[in-house]
Amino acid sequence: KKFFHSIERSFPWRTKFSLGCGSKAVTASAKDALKVVEVGSYVASFVPKLGDFDRLDKRFTLPQKVWDQLPQYQDYGFAVFQLKEGSRQPHPMAFEFRSRMDDTIFFPTIHIHDGHVEPLAKFDHALFFQSDSIKPDETWRTTSQSAEAYLDVEKSRGTIDEQLPIHMRLLKGKLANEDTLIQPA
Repeated sequence: KKFFHSIERSFPWRTKFSLGCGSKAVTASAKDALKVVEVGSYVASFVPKLGDFDRLDKRFTLPQKVWDQLPQYQDYGFAVFQLKEGSRQPHPMAFEFRSRMDDTIFFPTIHIHDGHVEPLAKFDHALFFQSDSIKPDETWRTTSQSAEAYLDVEKSRGTIDEQLPIHMRLLKGKLANEDTLIQPA
């Protein structure tokens, strides 16, 4: 429940944020429909490939013109989410997925809003990662000690390596609307 708060303490200059918690399934209407869940202030789902969007709850529908603007995503999977109706407070979120980019850390940060992909998007994100083989460039900050100095590693359920430092980057303001990739130097 306090996972991100613990990480935040390792970066004392970081501004405060709130964390929502809890997950509750929302009933899908069709037998082959993709599951939609409630997670804190969000409703969310995972779409394994572009062709599966027709199995997704209609509230997540995106027009074909969006995909025409993003040909590089034709064989990607998608985490889709939006604030629940009436929710006004976004909160940190995390998800784990297997990537085909074995030597790259991939943050899916491209924004699609209201059926549009703009060249610039308003970002207000904090990205975190650990790696013993990939070192970040100067745009990332790194904890001065390993994660065990800041976190109750057992409660992280295998998400955190206690021996490695934590790297963080803030993405704030109008920025290029693209994914964030970290590759070996």
